[in-house]
Amino acid sequence: MLVHLQHRCAELHRRSLVLLDDVAALSLAQLSFKPAPTEWSILEVVQHLVLSERSVMCGMPDLGALIERRPTLRQYMSYPVVLLVLGYSIPFRTPSPEMVPDGRPTLPELRAQWAENHRWLQRYIDSLTPRSARRAVFYHPIAGPISVRQTLTMAHLHLTTHTRQIEALKQAVTTL
Repeated sequence: MLVHLQHRCAELHRRSLVLLDDVAALSLAQLSFKPAPTEWSILEVVQHLVLSERSVMCGMPDLGALIERRPTLRQYMSYPVVLLVLGYSIPFRTPSPEMVPDGRPTLPELRAQWAENHRWLQRYIDSLTPRSARRAVFYHPIAGPISVRQTLTMAHLHLTTHTRQIEALKQAVTTL
């Protein structure tokens, strides 16, 4: 068992629940409000967070179907850049069409999907040994193959970035 990774996964889930509970009090009009036609609503930001995790976790296949991948030198060097972009909330185009929200799911549906993401990730972490935990089995479209530790680091930063975005959107919808 890898206690540190289990705690990081549990903390990610806890933080997602806090965010979901925070926006649950908003009306559908507030959740769906877009400040501009090309910008996302709160609901779409939440959907993007869910879709991004699923995409990086390779669609959450059977745990035995995950294979180790070797990053290229370019991908290896891209991981810190992705962390920098996320850490400083630098606006960046979504790197994969799989991560682009369509705004269709409801907040309860997104809550269920996000919980499913985290249950799957927890099962994966529970199946690891210290050696297997270092394997790069997940895939980010820019950073390339990443380990579960790197995935959790990225997911935490991604959630922080979009939580700030949601806070700004909540300020904009208080009059709706």
